[in-house]
Amino acid sequence: NNFDEIGALAIDFNKMTQTLETSQEEIERQEKRRRQFIADVSHEMRTPLTTISGLTEGLVNDIIPKSETDRCIALIDTEARRLTKLVNENLDYEKIRSNKIKLQKTRFNGKEFLELIKEQLDYVASEKGNTITVAIDKDMAIYADYDRFTQVFINIVKNSVQFTENGQITLTGTQDYKESVLTITDTGIGMNTE
Repeated sequence: NNFDEIGALAIDFNKMTQTLETSQEEIERQEKRRRQFIADVSHEMRTPLTTISGLTEGLVNDIIPKSETDRCIALIDTEARRLTKLVNENLDYEKIRSNKIKLQKTRFNGKEFLELIKEQLDYVASEKGNTITVAIDKDMAIYADYDRFTQVFINIVKNSVQFTENGQITLTGTQDYKESVLTITDTGIGMNTE
């Protein structure tokens, strides 16, 4: 009878040990996700902050011509609003972790979109001796969640800028009866096939 009791205790102890190991693995997975989330949020916020900072500095130091002041203020406003949306969305970590973000798809002008991306990243590109050009039909439409699409597109273009020196980054848009296709090409080192 004592042997059965000791055996039952051993089984319970082993189950408890297994449960603790599983819990520890889950804690480590969650911590890894949390660190990745913080890294992603930081990365997402750098672009609007860099744009706002660069334009503000240009306006304060009279580097930007007076004829461009209204356009710069509008761009600062756009980026500040985008930054606010990013902060609001990223504060709800649980929603992001569980993939429950609701996409707000709208139709928007592709040429205006690419020109805005170019405008936002021109300063960063010029620091590496790069030029960004846009080649797109003026009537091309894009149907997507504007803010999410902007996040993804800026990240990809920033990678092109980062790995290109004294080169060219081209943002191209084409449209047929079924889809809109945006292409980013650069004269940089290229990507690893992996």
